[in-house]
Amino acid sequence: ATLTGLKAETPYYYSIKAMSRDGAVIDSGPLTFSTAVRNESSFSFAVMGDTEARPHINARIAKMIWDERPNFLMIVGDLTDGGTKDHKFEWNYEYFQGITQLASRVAVFPVPGNGEDDLYWYNRYHSLPKNDGFYSFKYCNAEFFMLNSNKPAEFAPGGKQYLWLEEQLKASTARWKFVAHHHAPYS
Repeated sequence: ATLTGLKAETPYYYSIKAMSRDGAVIDSGPLTFSTAVRNESSFSFAVMGDTEARPHINARIAKMIWDERPNFLMIVGDLTDGGTKDHKFEWNYEYFQGITQLASRVAVFPVPGNGEDDLYWYNRYHSLPKNDGFYSFKYCNAEFFMLNSNKPAEFAPGGKQYLWLEEQLKASTARWKFVAHHHAPYS
C-alpha cells in the first residue's frame, strides 16, 4: 500500500485486518510509525545482516533495535537462507517471523545477500526503486547507495554497478554518503 499526503516527522497509528482462508479475521492490533524527519533534523538508523534461519534471534535483535527508536533499518543481505521462488516458506518463517515487530514500525532498506539468490520474493516484499538489487535513497543530508555484491562482474571495476556507483557519487550533493552491500570487502 502506498500512503500519500503524510507530514514529515510525524507519528501515525494504523492497524491491519485481513481475512484468512478459513474466514477468521486476523488483526495486527494498533501499530505506529513515523515519517521521515525534516532535512535539518538529526536521525539514527540501525544496520543488521545475515538474519537467515534464526527467527528467534532476529526477534530479540529487532526488539533491541526498536528500543533505540531508529528512523529506519538497513539489512545487509541474507534475509533468508535460500529465499528463492520455490522457497516462500523461508520468507514466512525466517524473515517475517523475526523482523515484523520492527519492520511494522520503521522503513526497511535491504540489499540482497546470497540467500536471496533469484530476488523473486525479495522484489515482491520490498518496494524498491530498481528490481536488480541495487539502488540509492536520500534521507535528510545523507545518501545511501545499496549494492548487490552477488554479481561480482557488475561489482568489479568497470562493471555495471561500479560505473553506476561512480556516477551516483559524482552527482551526489549529500553531506554524508553510505555504501552498503552484503559481502565484506576485506576478510
